[in-house]
Amino acid sequence: MTIQGQATCAHAGTSLPIEIGFLATQGVAPETLRQASHIAIATGVSADVAILKAGLIEEHAFYRALANEVGLPFLDGDFDLAATTQFPENITMGVAPLGPNDANARLALAPRGERLTRLLLRARPLQPGLAITTPSMLTRAVFKVRAATIAWHAANELPQARPDRSYHNGFTTDRVAIVVLLTALISLAAASTPVTALSTAMTLSSLSLLSMVAFRIAATLEPVTIKPMRAPPRLPDRNLPVYTIIVPLYRERRALKRLVASLSALDYPAAKLDIKLVIEADDRETAQALACINLPGFVQVLVAPAGIPSITVAIYVDL
Repeated sequence: MTIQGQATCAHAGTSLPIEIGFLATQGVAPETLRQASHIAIATGVSADVAILKAGLIEEHAFYRALANEVGLPFLDGDFDLAATTQFPENITMGVAPLGPNDANARLALAPRGERLTRLLLRARPLQPGLAITTPSMLTRAVFKVRAATIAWHAANELPQARPDRSYHNGFTTDRVAIVVLLTALISLAAASTPVTALSTAMTLSSLSLLSMVAFRIAATLEPVTIKPMRAPPRLPDRNLPVYTIIVPLYRERRALKRLVASLSALDYPAAKLDIKLVIEADDRETAQALACINLPGFVQVLVAPAGIPSITVAIYVDL
C-alpha cells in the first residue's frame, strides 16, 4: 500500500487501486480486479465506481467485504437513522447518524471514491461507533426519515428557484381574466346568433382536424436519414460526462424487462451512466417486479415519498 492510493495484490501479482485492492483478500478473482482497474483508467472514475457499475461485483457483496476488511459491523437490511439526518447532504457525504435504537454504532458509513480511499488508509482498528452499509441502503434510510422534507422539496423547489419554468401556481390573474372574457364573448355570440355560432364552431373544428391530418401526412413523407451524413467525433470515455437518466414509473410491471434491456443497450460507458428508476410509494406491483430483475450496476431504484402532487418526475439525488 503506497501513498498514491495503490495496493499490491499478491494473488494477482500486480498493483491495483486501493479502492478495490482489498477485495483480493476477500475472495474476488484477480482478473476481475484487473478488469475493473482498466475500466477505471479508461473512463476516469474511481475503481470502486468502475467495478460496481460494470456489474463485476454486487454492491451488497462489495460493502460487506469492505466491512470485513476494516473490521466494522455491516448494517444489512432496514435500519433507522436519527432525526437530525439531512437530505441530500448525508447521502452525498455517504455518512449518516444512526437512531437511538442502535446501541452498537453511532454512524452509518457508505463511502465512495476518495472517502473510501481515506477509510482504507486509516490505521486499524477504527474508532468504535462506526458501521458500514451500502449507498443504496443509506439512501433508502434517509428517504424514510426525511420523507416529508423530500416530498416538499420535490414539489416546491423548482417553483421557488425558477418560477418561470414551473406551472406550480397554475393560471395567473391575467390569464384567468382573458379566459373569462373569451368565454363570455363566445356565450354571448352563441346566444344572439346560434346558427352562425354553430356554423363557425363546426368550421373551426373541421379546419383543426384537417390541419392535424395534413401535418401527420407531411411528417410521414419527410425523408429522415437513419444515420447522420457525417458521424460526430467520438470523445474518449474519460472525457465524457456522467449522464443521468431519470425514469419515472407507475404500474409499469409489464414493460420493465424491455425497459431495462433498452437502457442496458445504450452506447455509453457503464461507468459514466447514472440511471434512476423512480417509483411511487404505493406502487407495490412495480416494486415487486423490480426485485425480481437483475438490474445493471448503473441502475438505482428510488421510492418517491408520498406527496401532492405526484413527485416521481421531480426527485433527483446527485449520487
